[in-house]
Amino acid sequence: MKEDDLLALKPSQRSTRSGASAGLLTLITLAWNAMVWGLLVPDQGAPAWFKALFVVVGLLVAWGSVVLWRDRLRGGGVSLTLEQDPVPHGVPTTAYFTLRKPLALRIWTLDVVLDTAKGLQSGFGRVWEGSFPASTVPSMVAGEIVVQDVKVEFSLPADLPSTQDKDFRAALVLKGDNLSWRFDIQTRPGTASELTFHSEERAWGAARVESPREPVDTHLAQPGQHVRLAWVRRGVQLLAWVLFAWFVWDFAKPILREMPAIGRYVTQQWPQVAPPSDEGFNAQVDASAFPITISNWLIDDWRYRAHLQATAQLEQGTLRVRIQRLQLMPVSACKGTNDCQITAVGLLLSQDAGGGFRTLAQSENLPWAVNLGEVHRAVRGEGEWVLKLPEALPAGNVRLKLVVQSKRIDPETGKAGPSWVYPSHGNHLALQTALANATKASELPCERLATALEAVKASCNTRLAVLLNGAAPLAQGALDKLLIEAILNFNTGSVPLLLAAGARANATHPSRPSHSALGLAAAGNQSETVNRLLAAGANVNHLAESGQQQIVTPLTQALRYDAAPAVAQLLGAGALLHNKHLNGWTVMHIAAFEGATDSMAVLVAAGGDVNEKTAVYRQQTAFHTALQFAPQATIEAMLAAGADADIADDQGENACGWAKFFRRSAAIQGLVCPT
Repeated sequence: MKEDDLLALKPSQRSTRSGASAGLLTLITLAWNAMVWGLLVPDQGAPAWFKALFVVVGLLVAWGSVVLWRDRLRGGGVSLTLEQDPVPHGVPTTAYFTLRKPLALRIWTLDVVLDTAKGLQSGFGRVWEGSFPASTVPSMVAGEIVVQDVKVEFSLPADLPSTQDKDFRAALVLKGDNLSWRFDIQTRPGTASELTFHSEERAWGAARVESPREPVDTHLAQPGQHVRLAWVRRGVQLLAWVLFAWFVWDFAKPILREMPAIGRYVTQQWPQVAPPSDEGFNAQVDASAFPITISNWLIDDWRYRAHLQATAQLEQGTLRVRIQRLQLMPVSACKGTNDCQITAVGLLLSQDAGGGFRTLAQSENLPWAVNLGEVHRAVRGEGEWVLKLPEALPAGNVRLKLVVQSKRIDPETGKAGPSWVYPSHGNHLALQTALANATKASELPCERLATALEAVKASCNTRLAVLLNGAAPLAQGALDKLLIEAILNFNTGSVPLLLAAGARANATHPSRPSHSALGLAAAGNQSETVNRLLAAGANVNHLAESGQQQIVTPLTQALRYDAAPAVAQLLGAGALLHNKHLNGWTVMHIAAFEGATDSMAVLVAAGGDVNEKTAVYRQQTAFHTALQFAPQATIEAMLAAGADADIADDQGENACGWAKFFRRSAAIQGLVCPT
């Protein structure tokens, strides 16, 4: 081969840097986590394990990008000089690497890899690989041995084609400790003279290349500069670990806070925790009647939503709880024959700690056979639970919990068995406060609360007023968040305090920005709160798009929970019955979709039309939508309100066709199909 031909070959890659893909992986991390936290996590229909899987993947990708940035900042760039370029096969040659900054690394190696560019010929495309030890030019800087020049002699196998054939790739990977730099090189076949040269001779056309740097300290960075670089590297590594720890804590915090929710599918109760040593209140006393609220109605933390309004009476260690109103509905649509077969509801008094609880007292379950898959929402207005309390009630986190028992198929065993959920939000210090008042305790339980958030969640409004007036003014976002928490926990009394402190009447849920304070209050039928928010300037037609691309207004939120009194309140305050901004649907269609039987009557009384058609899709009527999704009670109510079973959609299908296509029950088909 002539020297001119050798020089005409494509040159090798000249320089690279450690962590070269950090920028690309960072973009992937941002896009992935934006999708997961912005779309998937707020999705109420996605299973918790599915969300957790995507969150964990996002954390791993984020950690990978942090590691790459750490390597990039720590390792810097490296330039390559080859004794022969392109590198001939079968001939020893030398590679010289020059680091842009000195590194205190001890062990250096060079991995040489040859891969196929066309399919898998050996393993996963790897044809040959070899590892060669490197020699370095060490120097002493500030009492530390550092390296800035690395020299490696290596050779390629003689019986393989060169990279000029374009079906073959070669790379040099310089490694020092846990850092690596990859160089893609060009190769060529060795000539006859090259393949037979003696150890004292050099290959034809290959001039000896001297080391680009002599082993003297004067060419290295100054000691002060190197010390500063070392501290910068250590600071970057510390920052990387702090960011990773923050990611892990941000992910684990809600799981730790709601640890029992992990067991939503189990068929036994939570683990029992050891009894505490402190004894807080004497329970063998009489106490005046007090209200009880237990709810997760507006909080998607269980399989079923439950909301209890009750009155409690304590008589010599016996707690009697009389139901005023108990509501149940599934968090999402019921699936399967036994998925939403409720069998009984009970009451439990427990002390929570360490992800489990210790049962202090438990009532007999009240039988309640109801299929939420058929009725969507169940309401009960009678019943009483009796709990025999221990002699002393601990001062720790003691709560009354609903015990909602259902009969469903266990997804792990595939067998039918009981399943429990334990809603526990609400005024959970009510019992302790009643005992403290009865025993004339020197300190009430609410007075022990240290933050406004704790006071809001426990409905300790007197304590909340003290905390709001005594501390530094809270930021706007913190006040808005407290207002949302008050509504989620059905704490009506704290709403005027928070509005007076500066909370916005148009505040939205932190993780579900499409859900406004007014919409949440309406969904919970919190009439007094709805009036206060409207008086404070809440937008009755607040409109936003959810993570599922659904248009959400306060009225649609109320319809989702069939909160008929709140629907009437909103309509009276100016909520649009004929809203043209609902993605082609109408308010009547949303009510039909949600099976809002009671609210449907309110809408009809306000001028709603059960035969109103959509402008898009199949131009189906609201009655057609009910025949696809709603329970029989809603369909009967719409027929009574004038629904016309003969009206056809744009495909020519009438109500009977819709009922048959969606395989509704024989009873529903009998309502709309001719005999």
